[in-house]
Amino acid sequence: MRKLCFCAILLLAIVMSSTPIYATTTKSEEVKKVYTTSEEILFDMMRPSINKFVIDYYGHLVHWDEPRITDAKSIVGANNWTFEVTLWLKVYDPEDQVEGFGLDKLTLKIDSTRNSKSTISQPNIMLMEYKNIVPPQN
Repeated sequence: MRKLCFCAILLLAIVMSSTPIYATTTKSEEVKKVYTTSEEILFDMMRPSINKFVIDYYGHLVHWDEPRITDAKSIVGANNWTFEVTLWLKVYDPEDQVEGFGLDKLTLKIDSTRNSKSTISQPNIMLMEYKNIVPPQN
């Protein structure tokens, strides 16, 4: 009986030691912190509204990039605070036969939430003017 038990333990030890166990290290996701401007943060928050205005103007999705604020004004009233922002966009229409890009000018009215009664309110962004300044060119 001792021999049988000893053989079983020996066999078990051989089998367990011959089965390789691979430990793989998980590579942590690298995070790179880079400097950003307040303008980039503003455009990131306004991206859905700008996309809507561009789609409404062209009738389909048009790629836009490199937005630049060219003018910004604060309009202060008795009970409200509004910003009027003019910006330029580089636009590229993949459905167009022209390979170059154009420039569009948008003037937006942004109602501030500064004097809002609600603590969780979203700013109201309205399009005042949309102009195609430079059509796409080769």
